[in-house]
Amino acid sequence: MRKQIMKQRLISIAFALYAFTGISQQFETLYDHNGFSNDGGAIIKSGNNYLTTHPATDPLNGFTTLVAYFNEEGDLLWDTTLTSAISTFSQSNWNINILASTTEQEKWIIGNYGNMQDEILVPFLQKFSVFGESLQLEILDMLSDQSPNVYGGIITDSGIYLVCTNNDITDNTEGLIIKCSPEGIYQWHETFDTGFVFSPKCITDVGDGFVVGGWRYATQQDQENNHGDQIIIKFNYSGNSIWTNILNNGLNPNLGAIGIVPLNNGNYLFAGTRYVDNVSIQPLVGEMDAATGDTLWTRAYFAPHSINRLHGFKKLDSGGYLGVGECRVDVIPESAFGPLDNAAFIMKLDDEFNLMWKKVFIPEGYTELESSPAQCQLNDFVENDNGSITALGRVYMYTGKGPQGGYIQDSYLIRIDSLGCLVSGCSVGITEFEPNQNLLVYPNPTNGDVTIEFPQRDNWSIDLLNMQGQLVLQKQFNQIIQCRLVLQNLPSGVYTFKCTDSNEQLYLHKIIKQ
Repeated sequence: MRKQIMKQRLISIAFALYAFTGISQQFETLYDHNGFSNDGGAIIKSGNNYLTTHPATDPLNGFTTLVAYFNEEGDLLWDTTLTSAISTFSQSNWNINILASTTEQEKWIIGNYGNMQDEILVPFLQKFSVFGESLQLEILDMLSDQSPNVYGGIITDSGIYLVCTNNDITDNTEGLIIKCSPEGIYQWHETFDTGFVFSPKCITDVGDGFVVGGWRYATQQDQENNHGDQIIIKFNYSGNSIWTNILNNGLNPNLGAIGIVPLNNGNYLFAGTRYVDNVSIQPLVGEMDAATGDTLWTRAYFAPHSINRLHGFKKLDSGGYLGVGECRVDVIPESAFGPLDNAAFIMKLDDEFNLMWKKVFIPEGYTELESSPAQCQLNDFVENDNGSITALGRVYMYTGKGPQGGYIQDSYLIRIDSLGCLVSGCSVGITEFEPNQNLLVYPNPTNGDVTIEFPQRDNWSIDLLNMQGQLVLQKQFNQIIQCRLVLQNLPSGVYTFKCTDSNEQLYLHKIIKQ
């Protein structure tokens, strides 16, 4: 019985019929279009259905954007590729290339248009109906001299704003803000020079302007050494920059801001990822002063030597915050690249930014390539009316029968309930792949005491660490198979048990102290 429960906790790979409040079931599916190599990019709700974009490679015509429409059960209703033999429609970013429109039945797709005859690269805006009809195409060829490379956009009451970088290598520190009318008609553009190579990752309307987040290389040496900083810039609606926030992590790079959320106190919450001593990648959130852009505080998550990278982050209507991304865990036994493989993950924070749960996902049949590790990640998500989450990402893995030399690169679409469960029986609390499946800690969450059941009778050393990696409790026991610990005096939060047996075998387990 325990093995069955642990299997459900540690790996969610089954297509299960699991009703949640009687409204649609969870699902997991891989999406492919005619053998294209594609990633899951952006997802937006349309009624109970989902419109999605997928940066992809057309085997005949080069880079393209796939547009697809799924129902609430994950069934594909229609899809199309935008690129033709004459023109390409590509993406520079994963998850900020779908915008709402004046009606629920219409959405804008944005990206980069290339004309093979004129060799130009300019932004495009294409409006689709939820029935798969292309209603309007705007190509901003009046900007061909600027070589703008679109990374994302927002739609406000006054119109559409696009954030771009300069595709010209001689002006690669220059960016553009482009303003279009709500009908998609070009109105103006403003340039800004950051003085460094800037890669935007998110854009958010904040009521008196908009905030753009991403990451930068300050020097050529930074690019060569993959060192960079998180950067956030606030603009007014006229396209002028108000302030710039640069978050530096010493000699270790930050991987940029990927989500910005206005807070009730008027300030902004940002989410990103940082390196620590070149051995750890940790999700990072922090608060900025809305008037000055100053960083007020930051907070990192998960163990100091873990690898967890965020790609999407938003505030939930039901309360709290959700982040999606990729992490490194032991998925594939006897992997040629060691015990750490790549898997998708979702983490949920409460309104006070405390970690509520983390869940890890891989698709059925997940296996690695002979020449490189498999990859699985989530890039974007939407919240459904009942609090469940539908998330979109990508999978890159060897199948032996895949259309691209035996491997596939397909989009990964899952729907989980509000507790992070993909299958029935999923437990509440922190769950992830762990070094050993035989350590059992309960109750979890706990209001006070916990019981630890070890896999065998042995001499055990127990360390309890808080979210900052600080040791808060240490115990040693001789020849036990079970013990009970009192945690009533500890503050609420997420803790990690590190248990070591006499052979120095390490066992990890996270708990929530309420």
